[in-house]
Order: sequence, then C-alpha cells, then structure tokens
Amino acid sequence: MADKDRKNYLKNISRYIIKTCELIINVYDNDADNMFKNGKFTAPEIYFILRSLPGIGPKKASMIARDFVKAEGPWYNGIKEYRID
Repeated sequence: MADKDRKNYLKNISRYIIKTCELIINVYDNDADNMFKNGKFTAPEIYFILRSLPGIGPKKASMIARDFVKAEGPWYNGIKEYRID
C-alpha cells in the first residue's frame, strides 16, 4: 500500500470509528449491546443493523449476517463468548 493510500485508509477508518461511536451514543443509549437486545434476528435484520454502521459495506454485512445465521464464524463466536445470559 502506498503512503498516500495508507494515509487515506487511516483517515477513513478513524472517521468511521468516530461516527460509529456517535451512533452508539445517540441511537443505542451509549451501549453497543442494545443493537442486538431483541434476541433472535433474521439475516436481513442483522444485515441492516450492520449496514447502519459507518464503514460496513454490503460485502462485510453479508458475511457477518451469514455467520450469525449459521451460528458459526469469528463474529458469532466472539459475541457468543461475550454474552452472559
């Protein structure tokens, strides 16, 4: 990756993180867990929750939603290990 590309990438990622934090603060009462508080979701519901996050495009959202629905993969396993019911 060229220096210019790297700088643009880091600038965009920083902006995405800030926008995501603002979204979590303003929409989800300062708690990211509130995005998934309703329990079980269909693949389209997971997809659109994820698409609302800056920096998550259709490809990433589809991949993560697939893993959640199939109950496998790194995203799902991380959430499963984190959750305490």
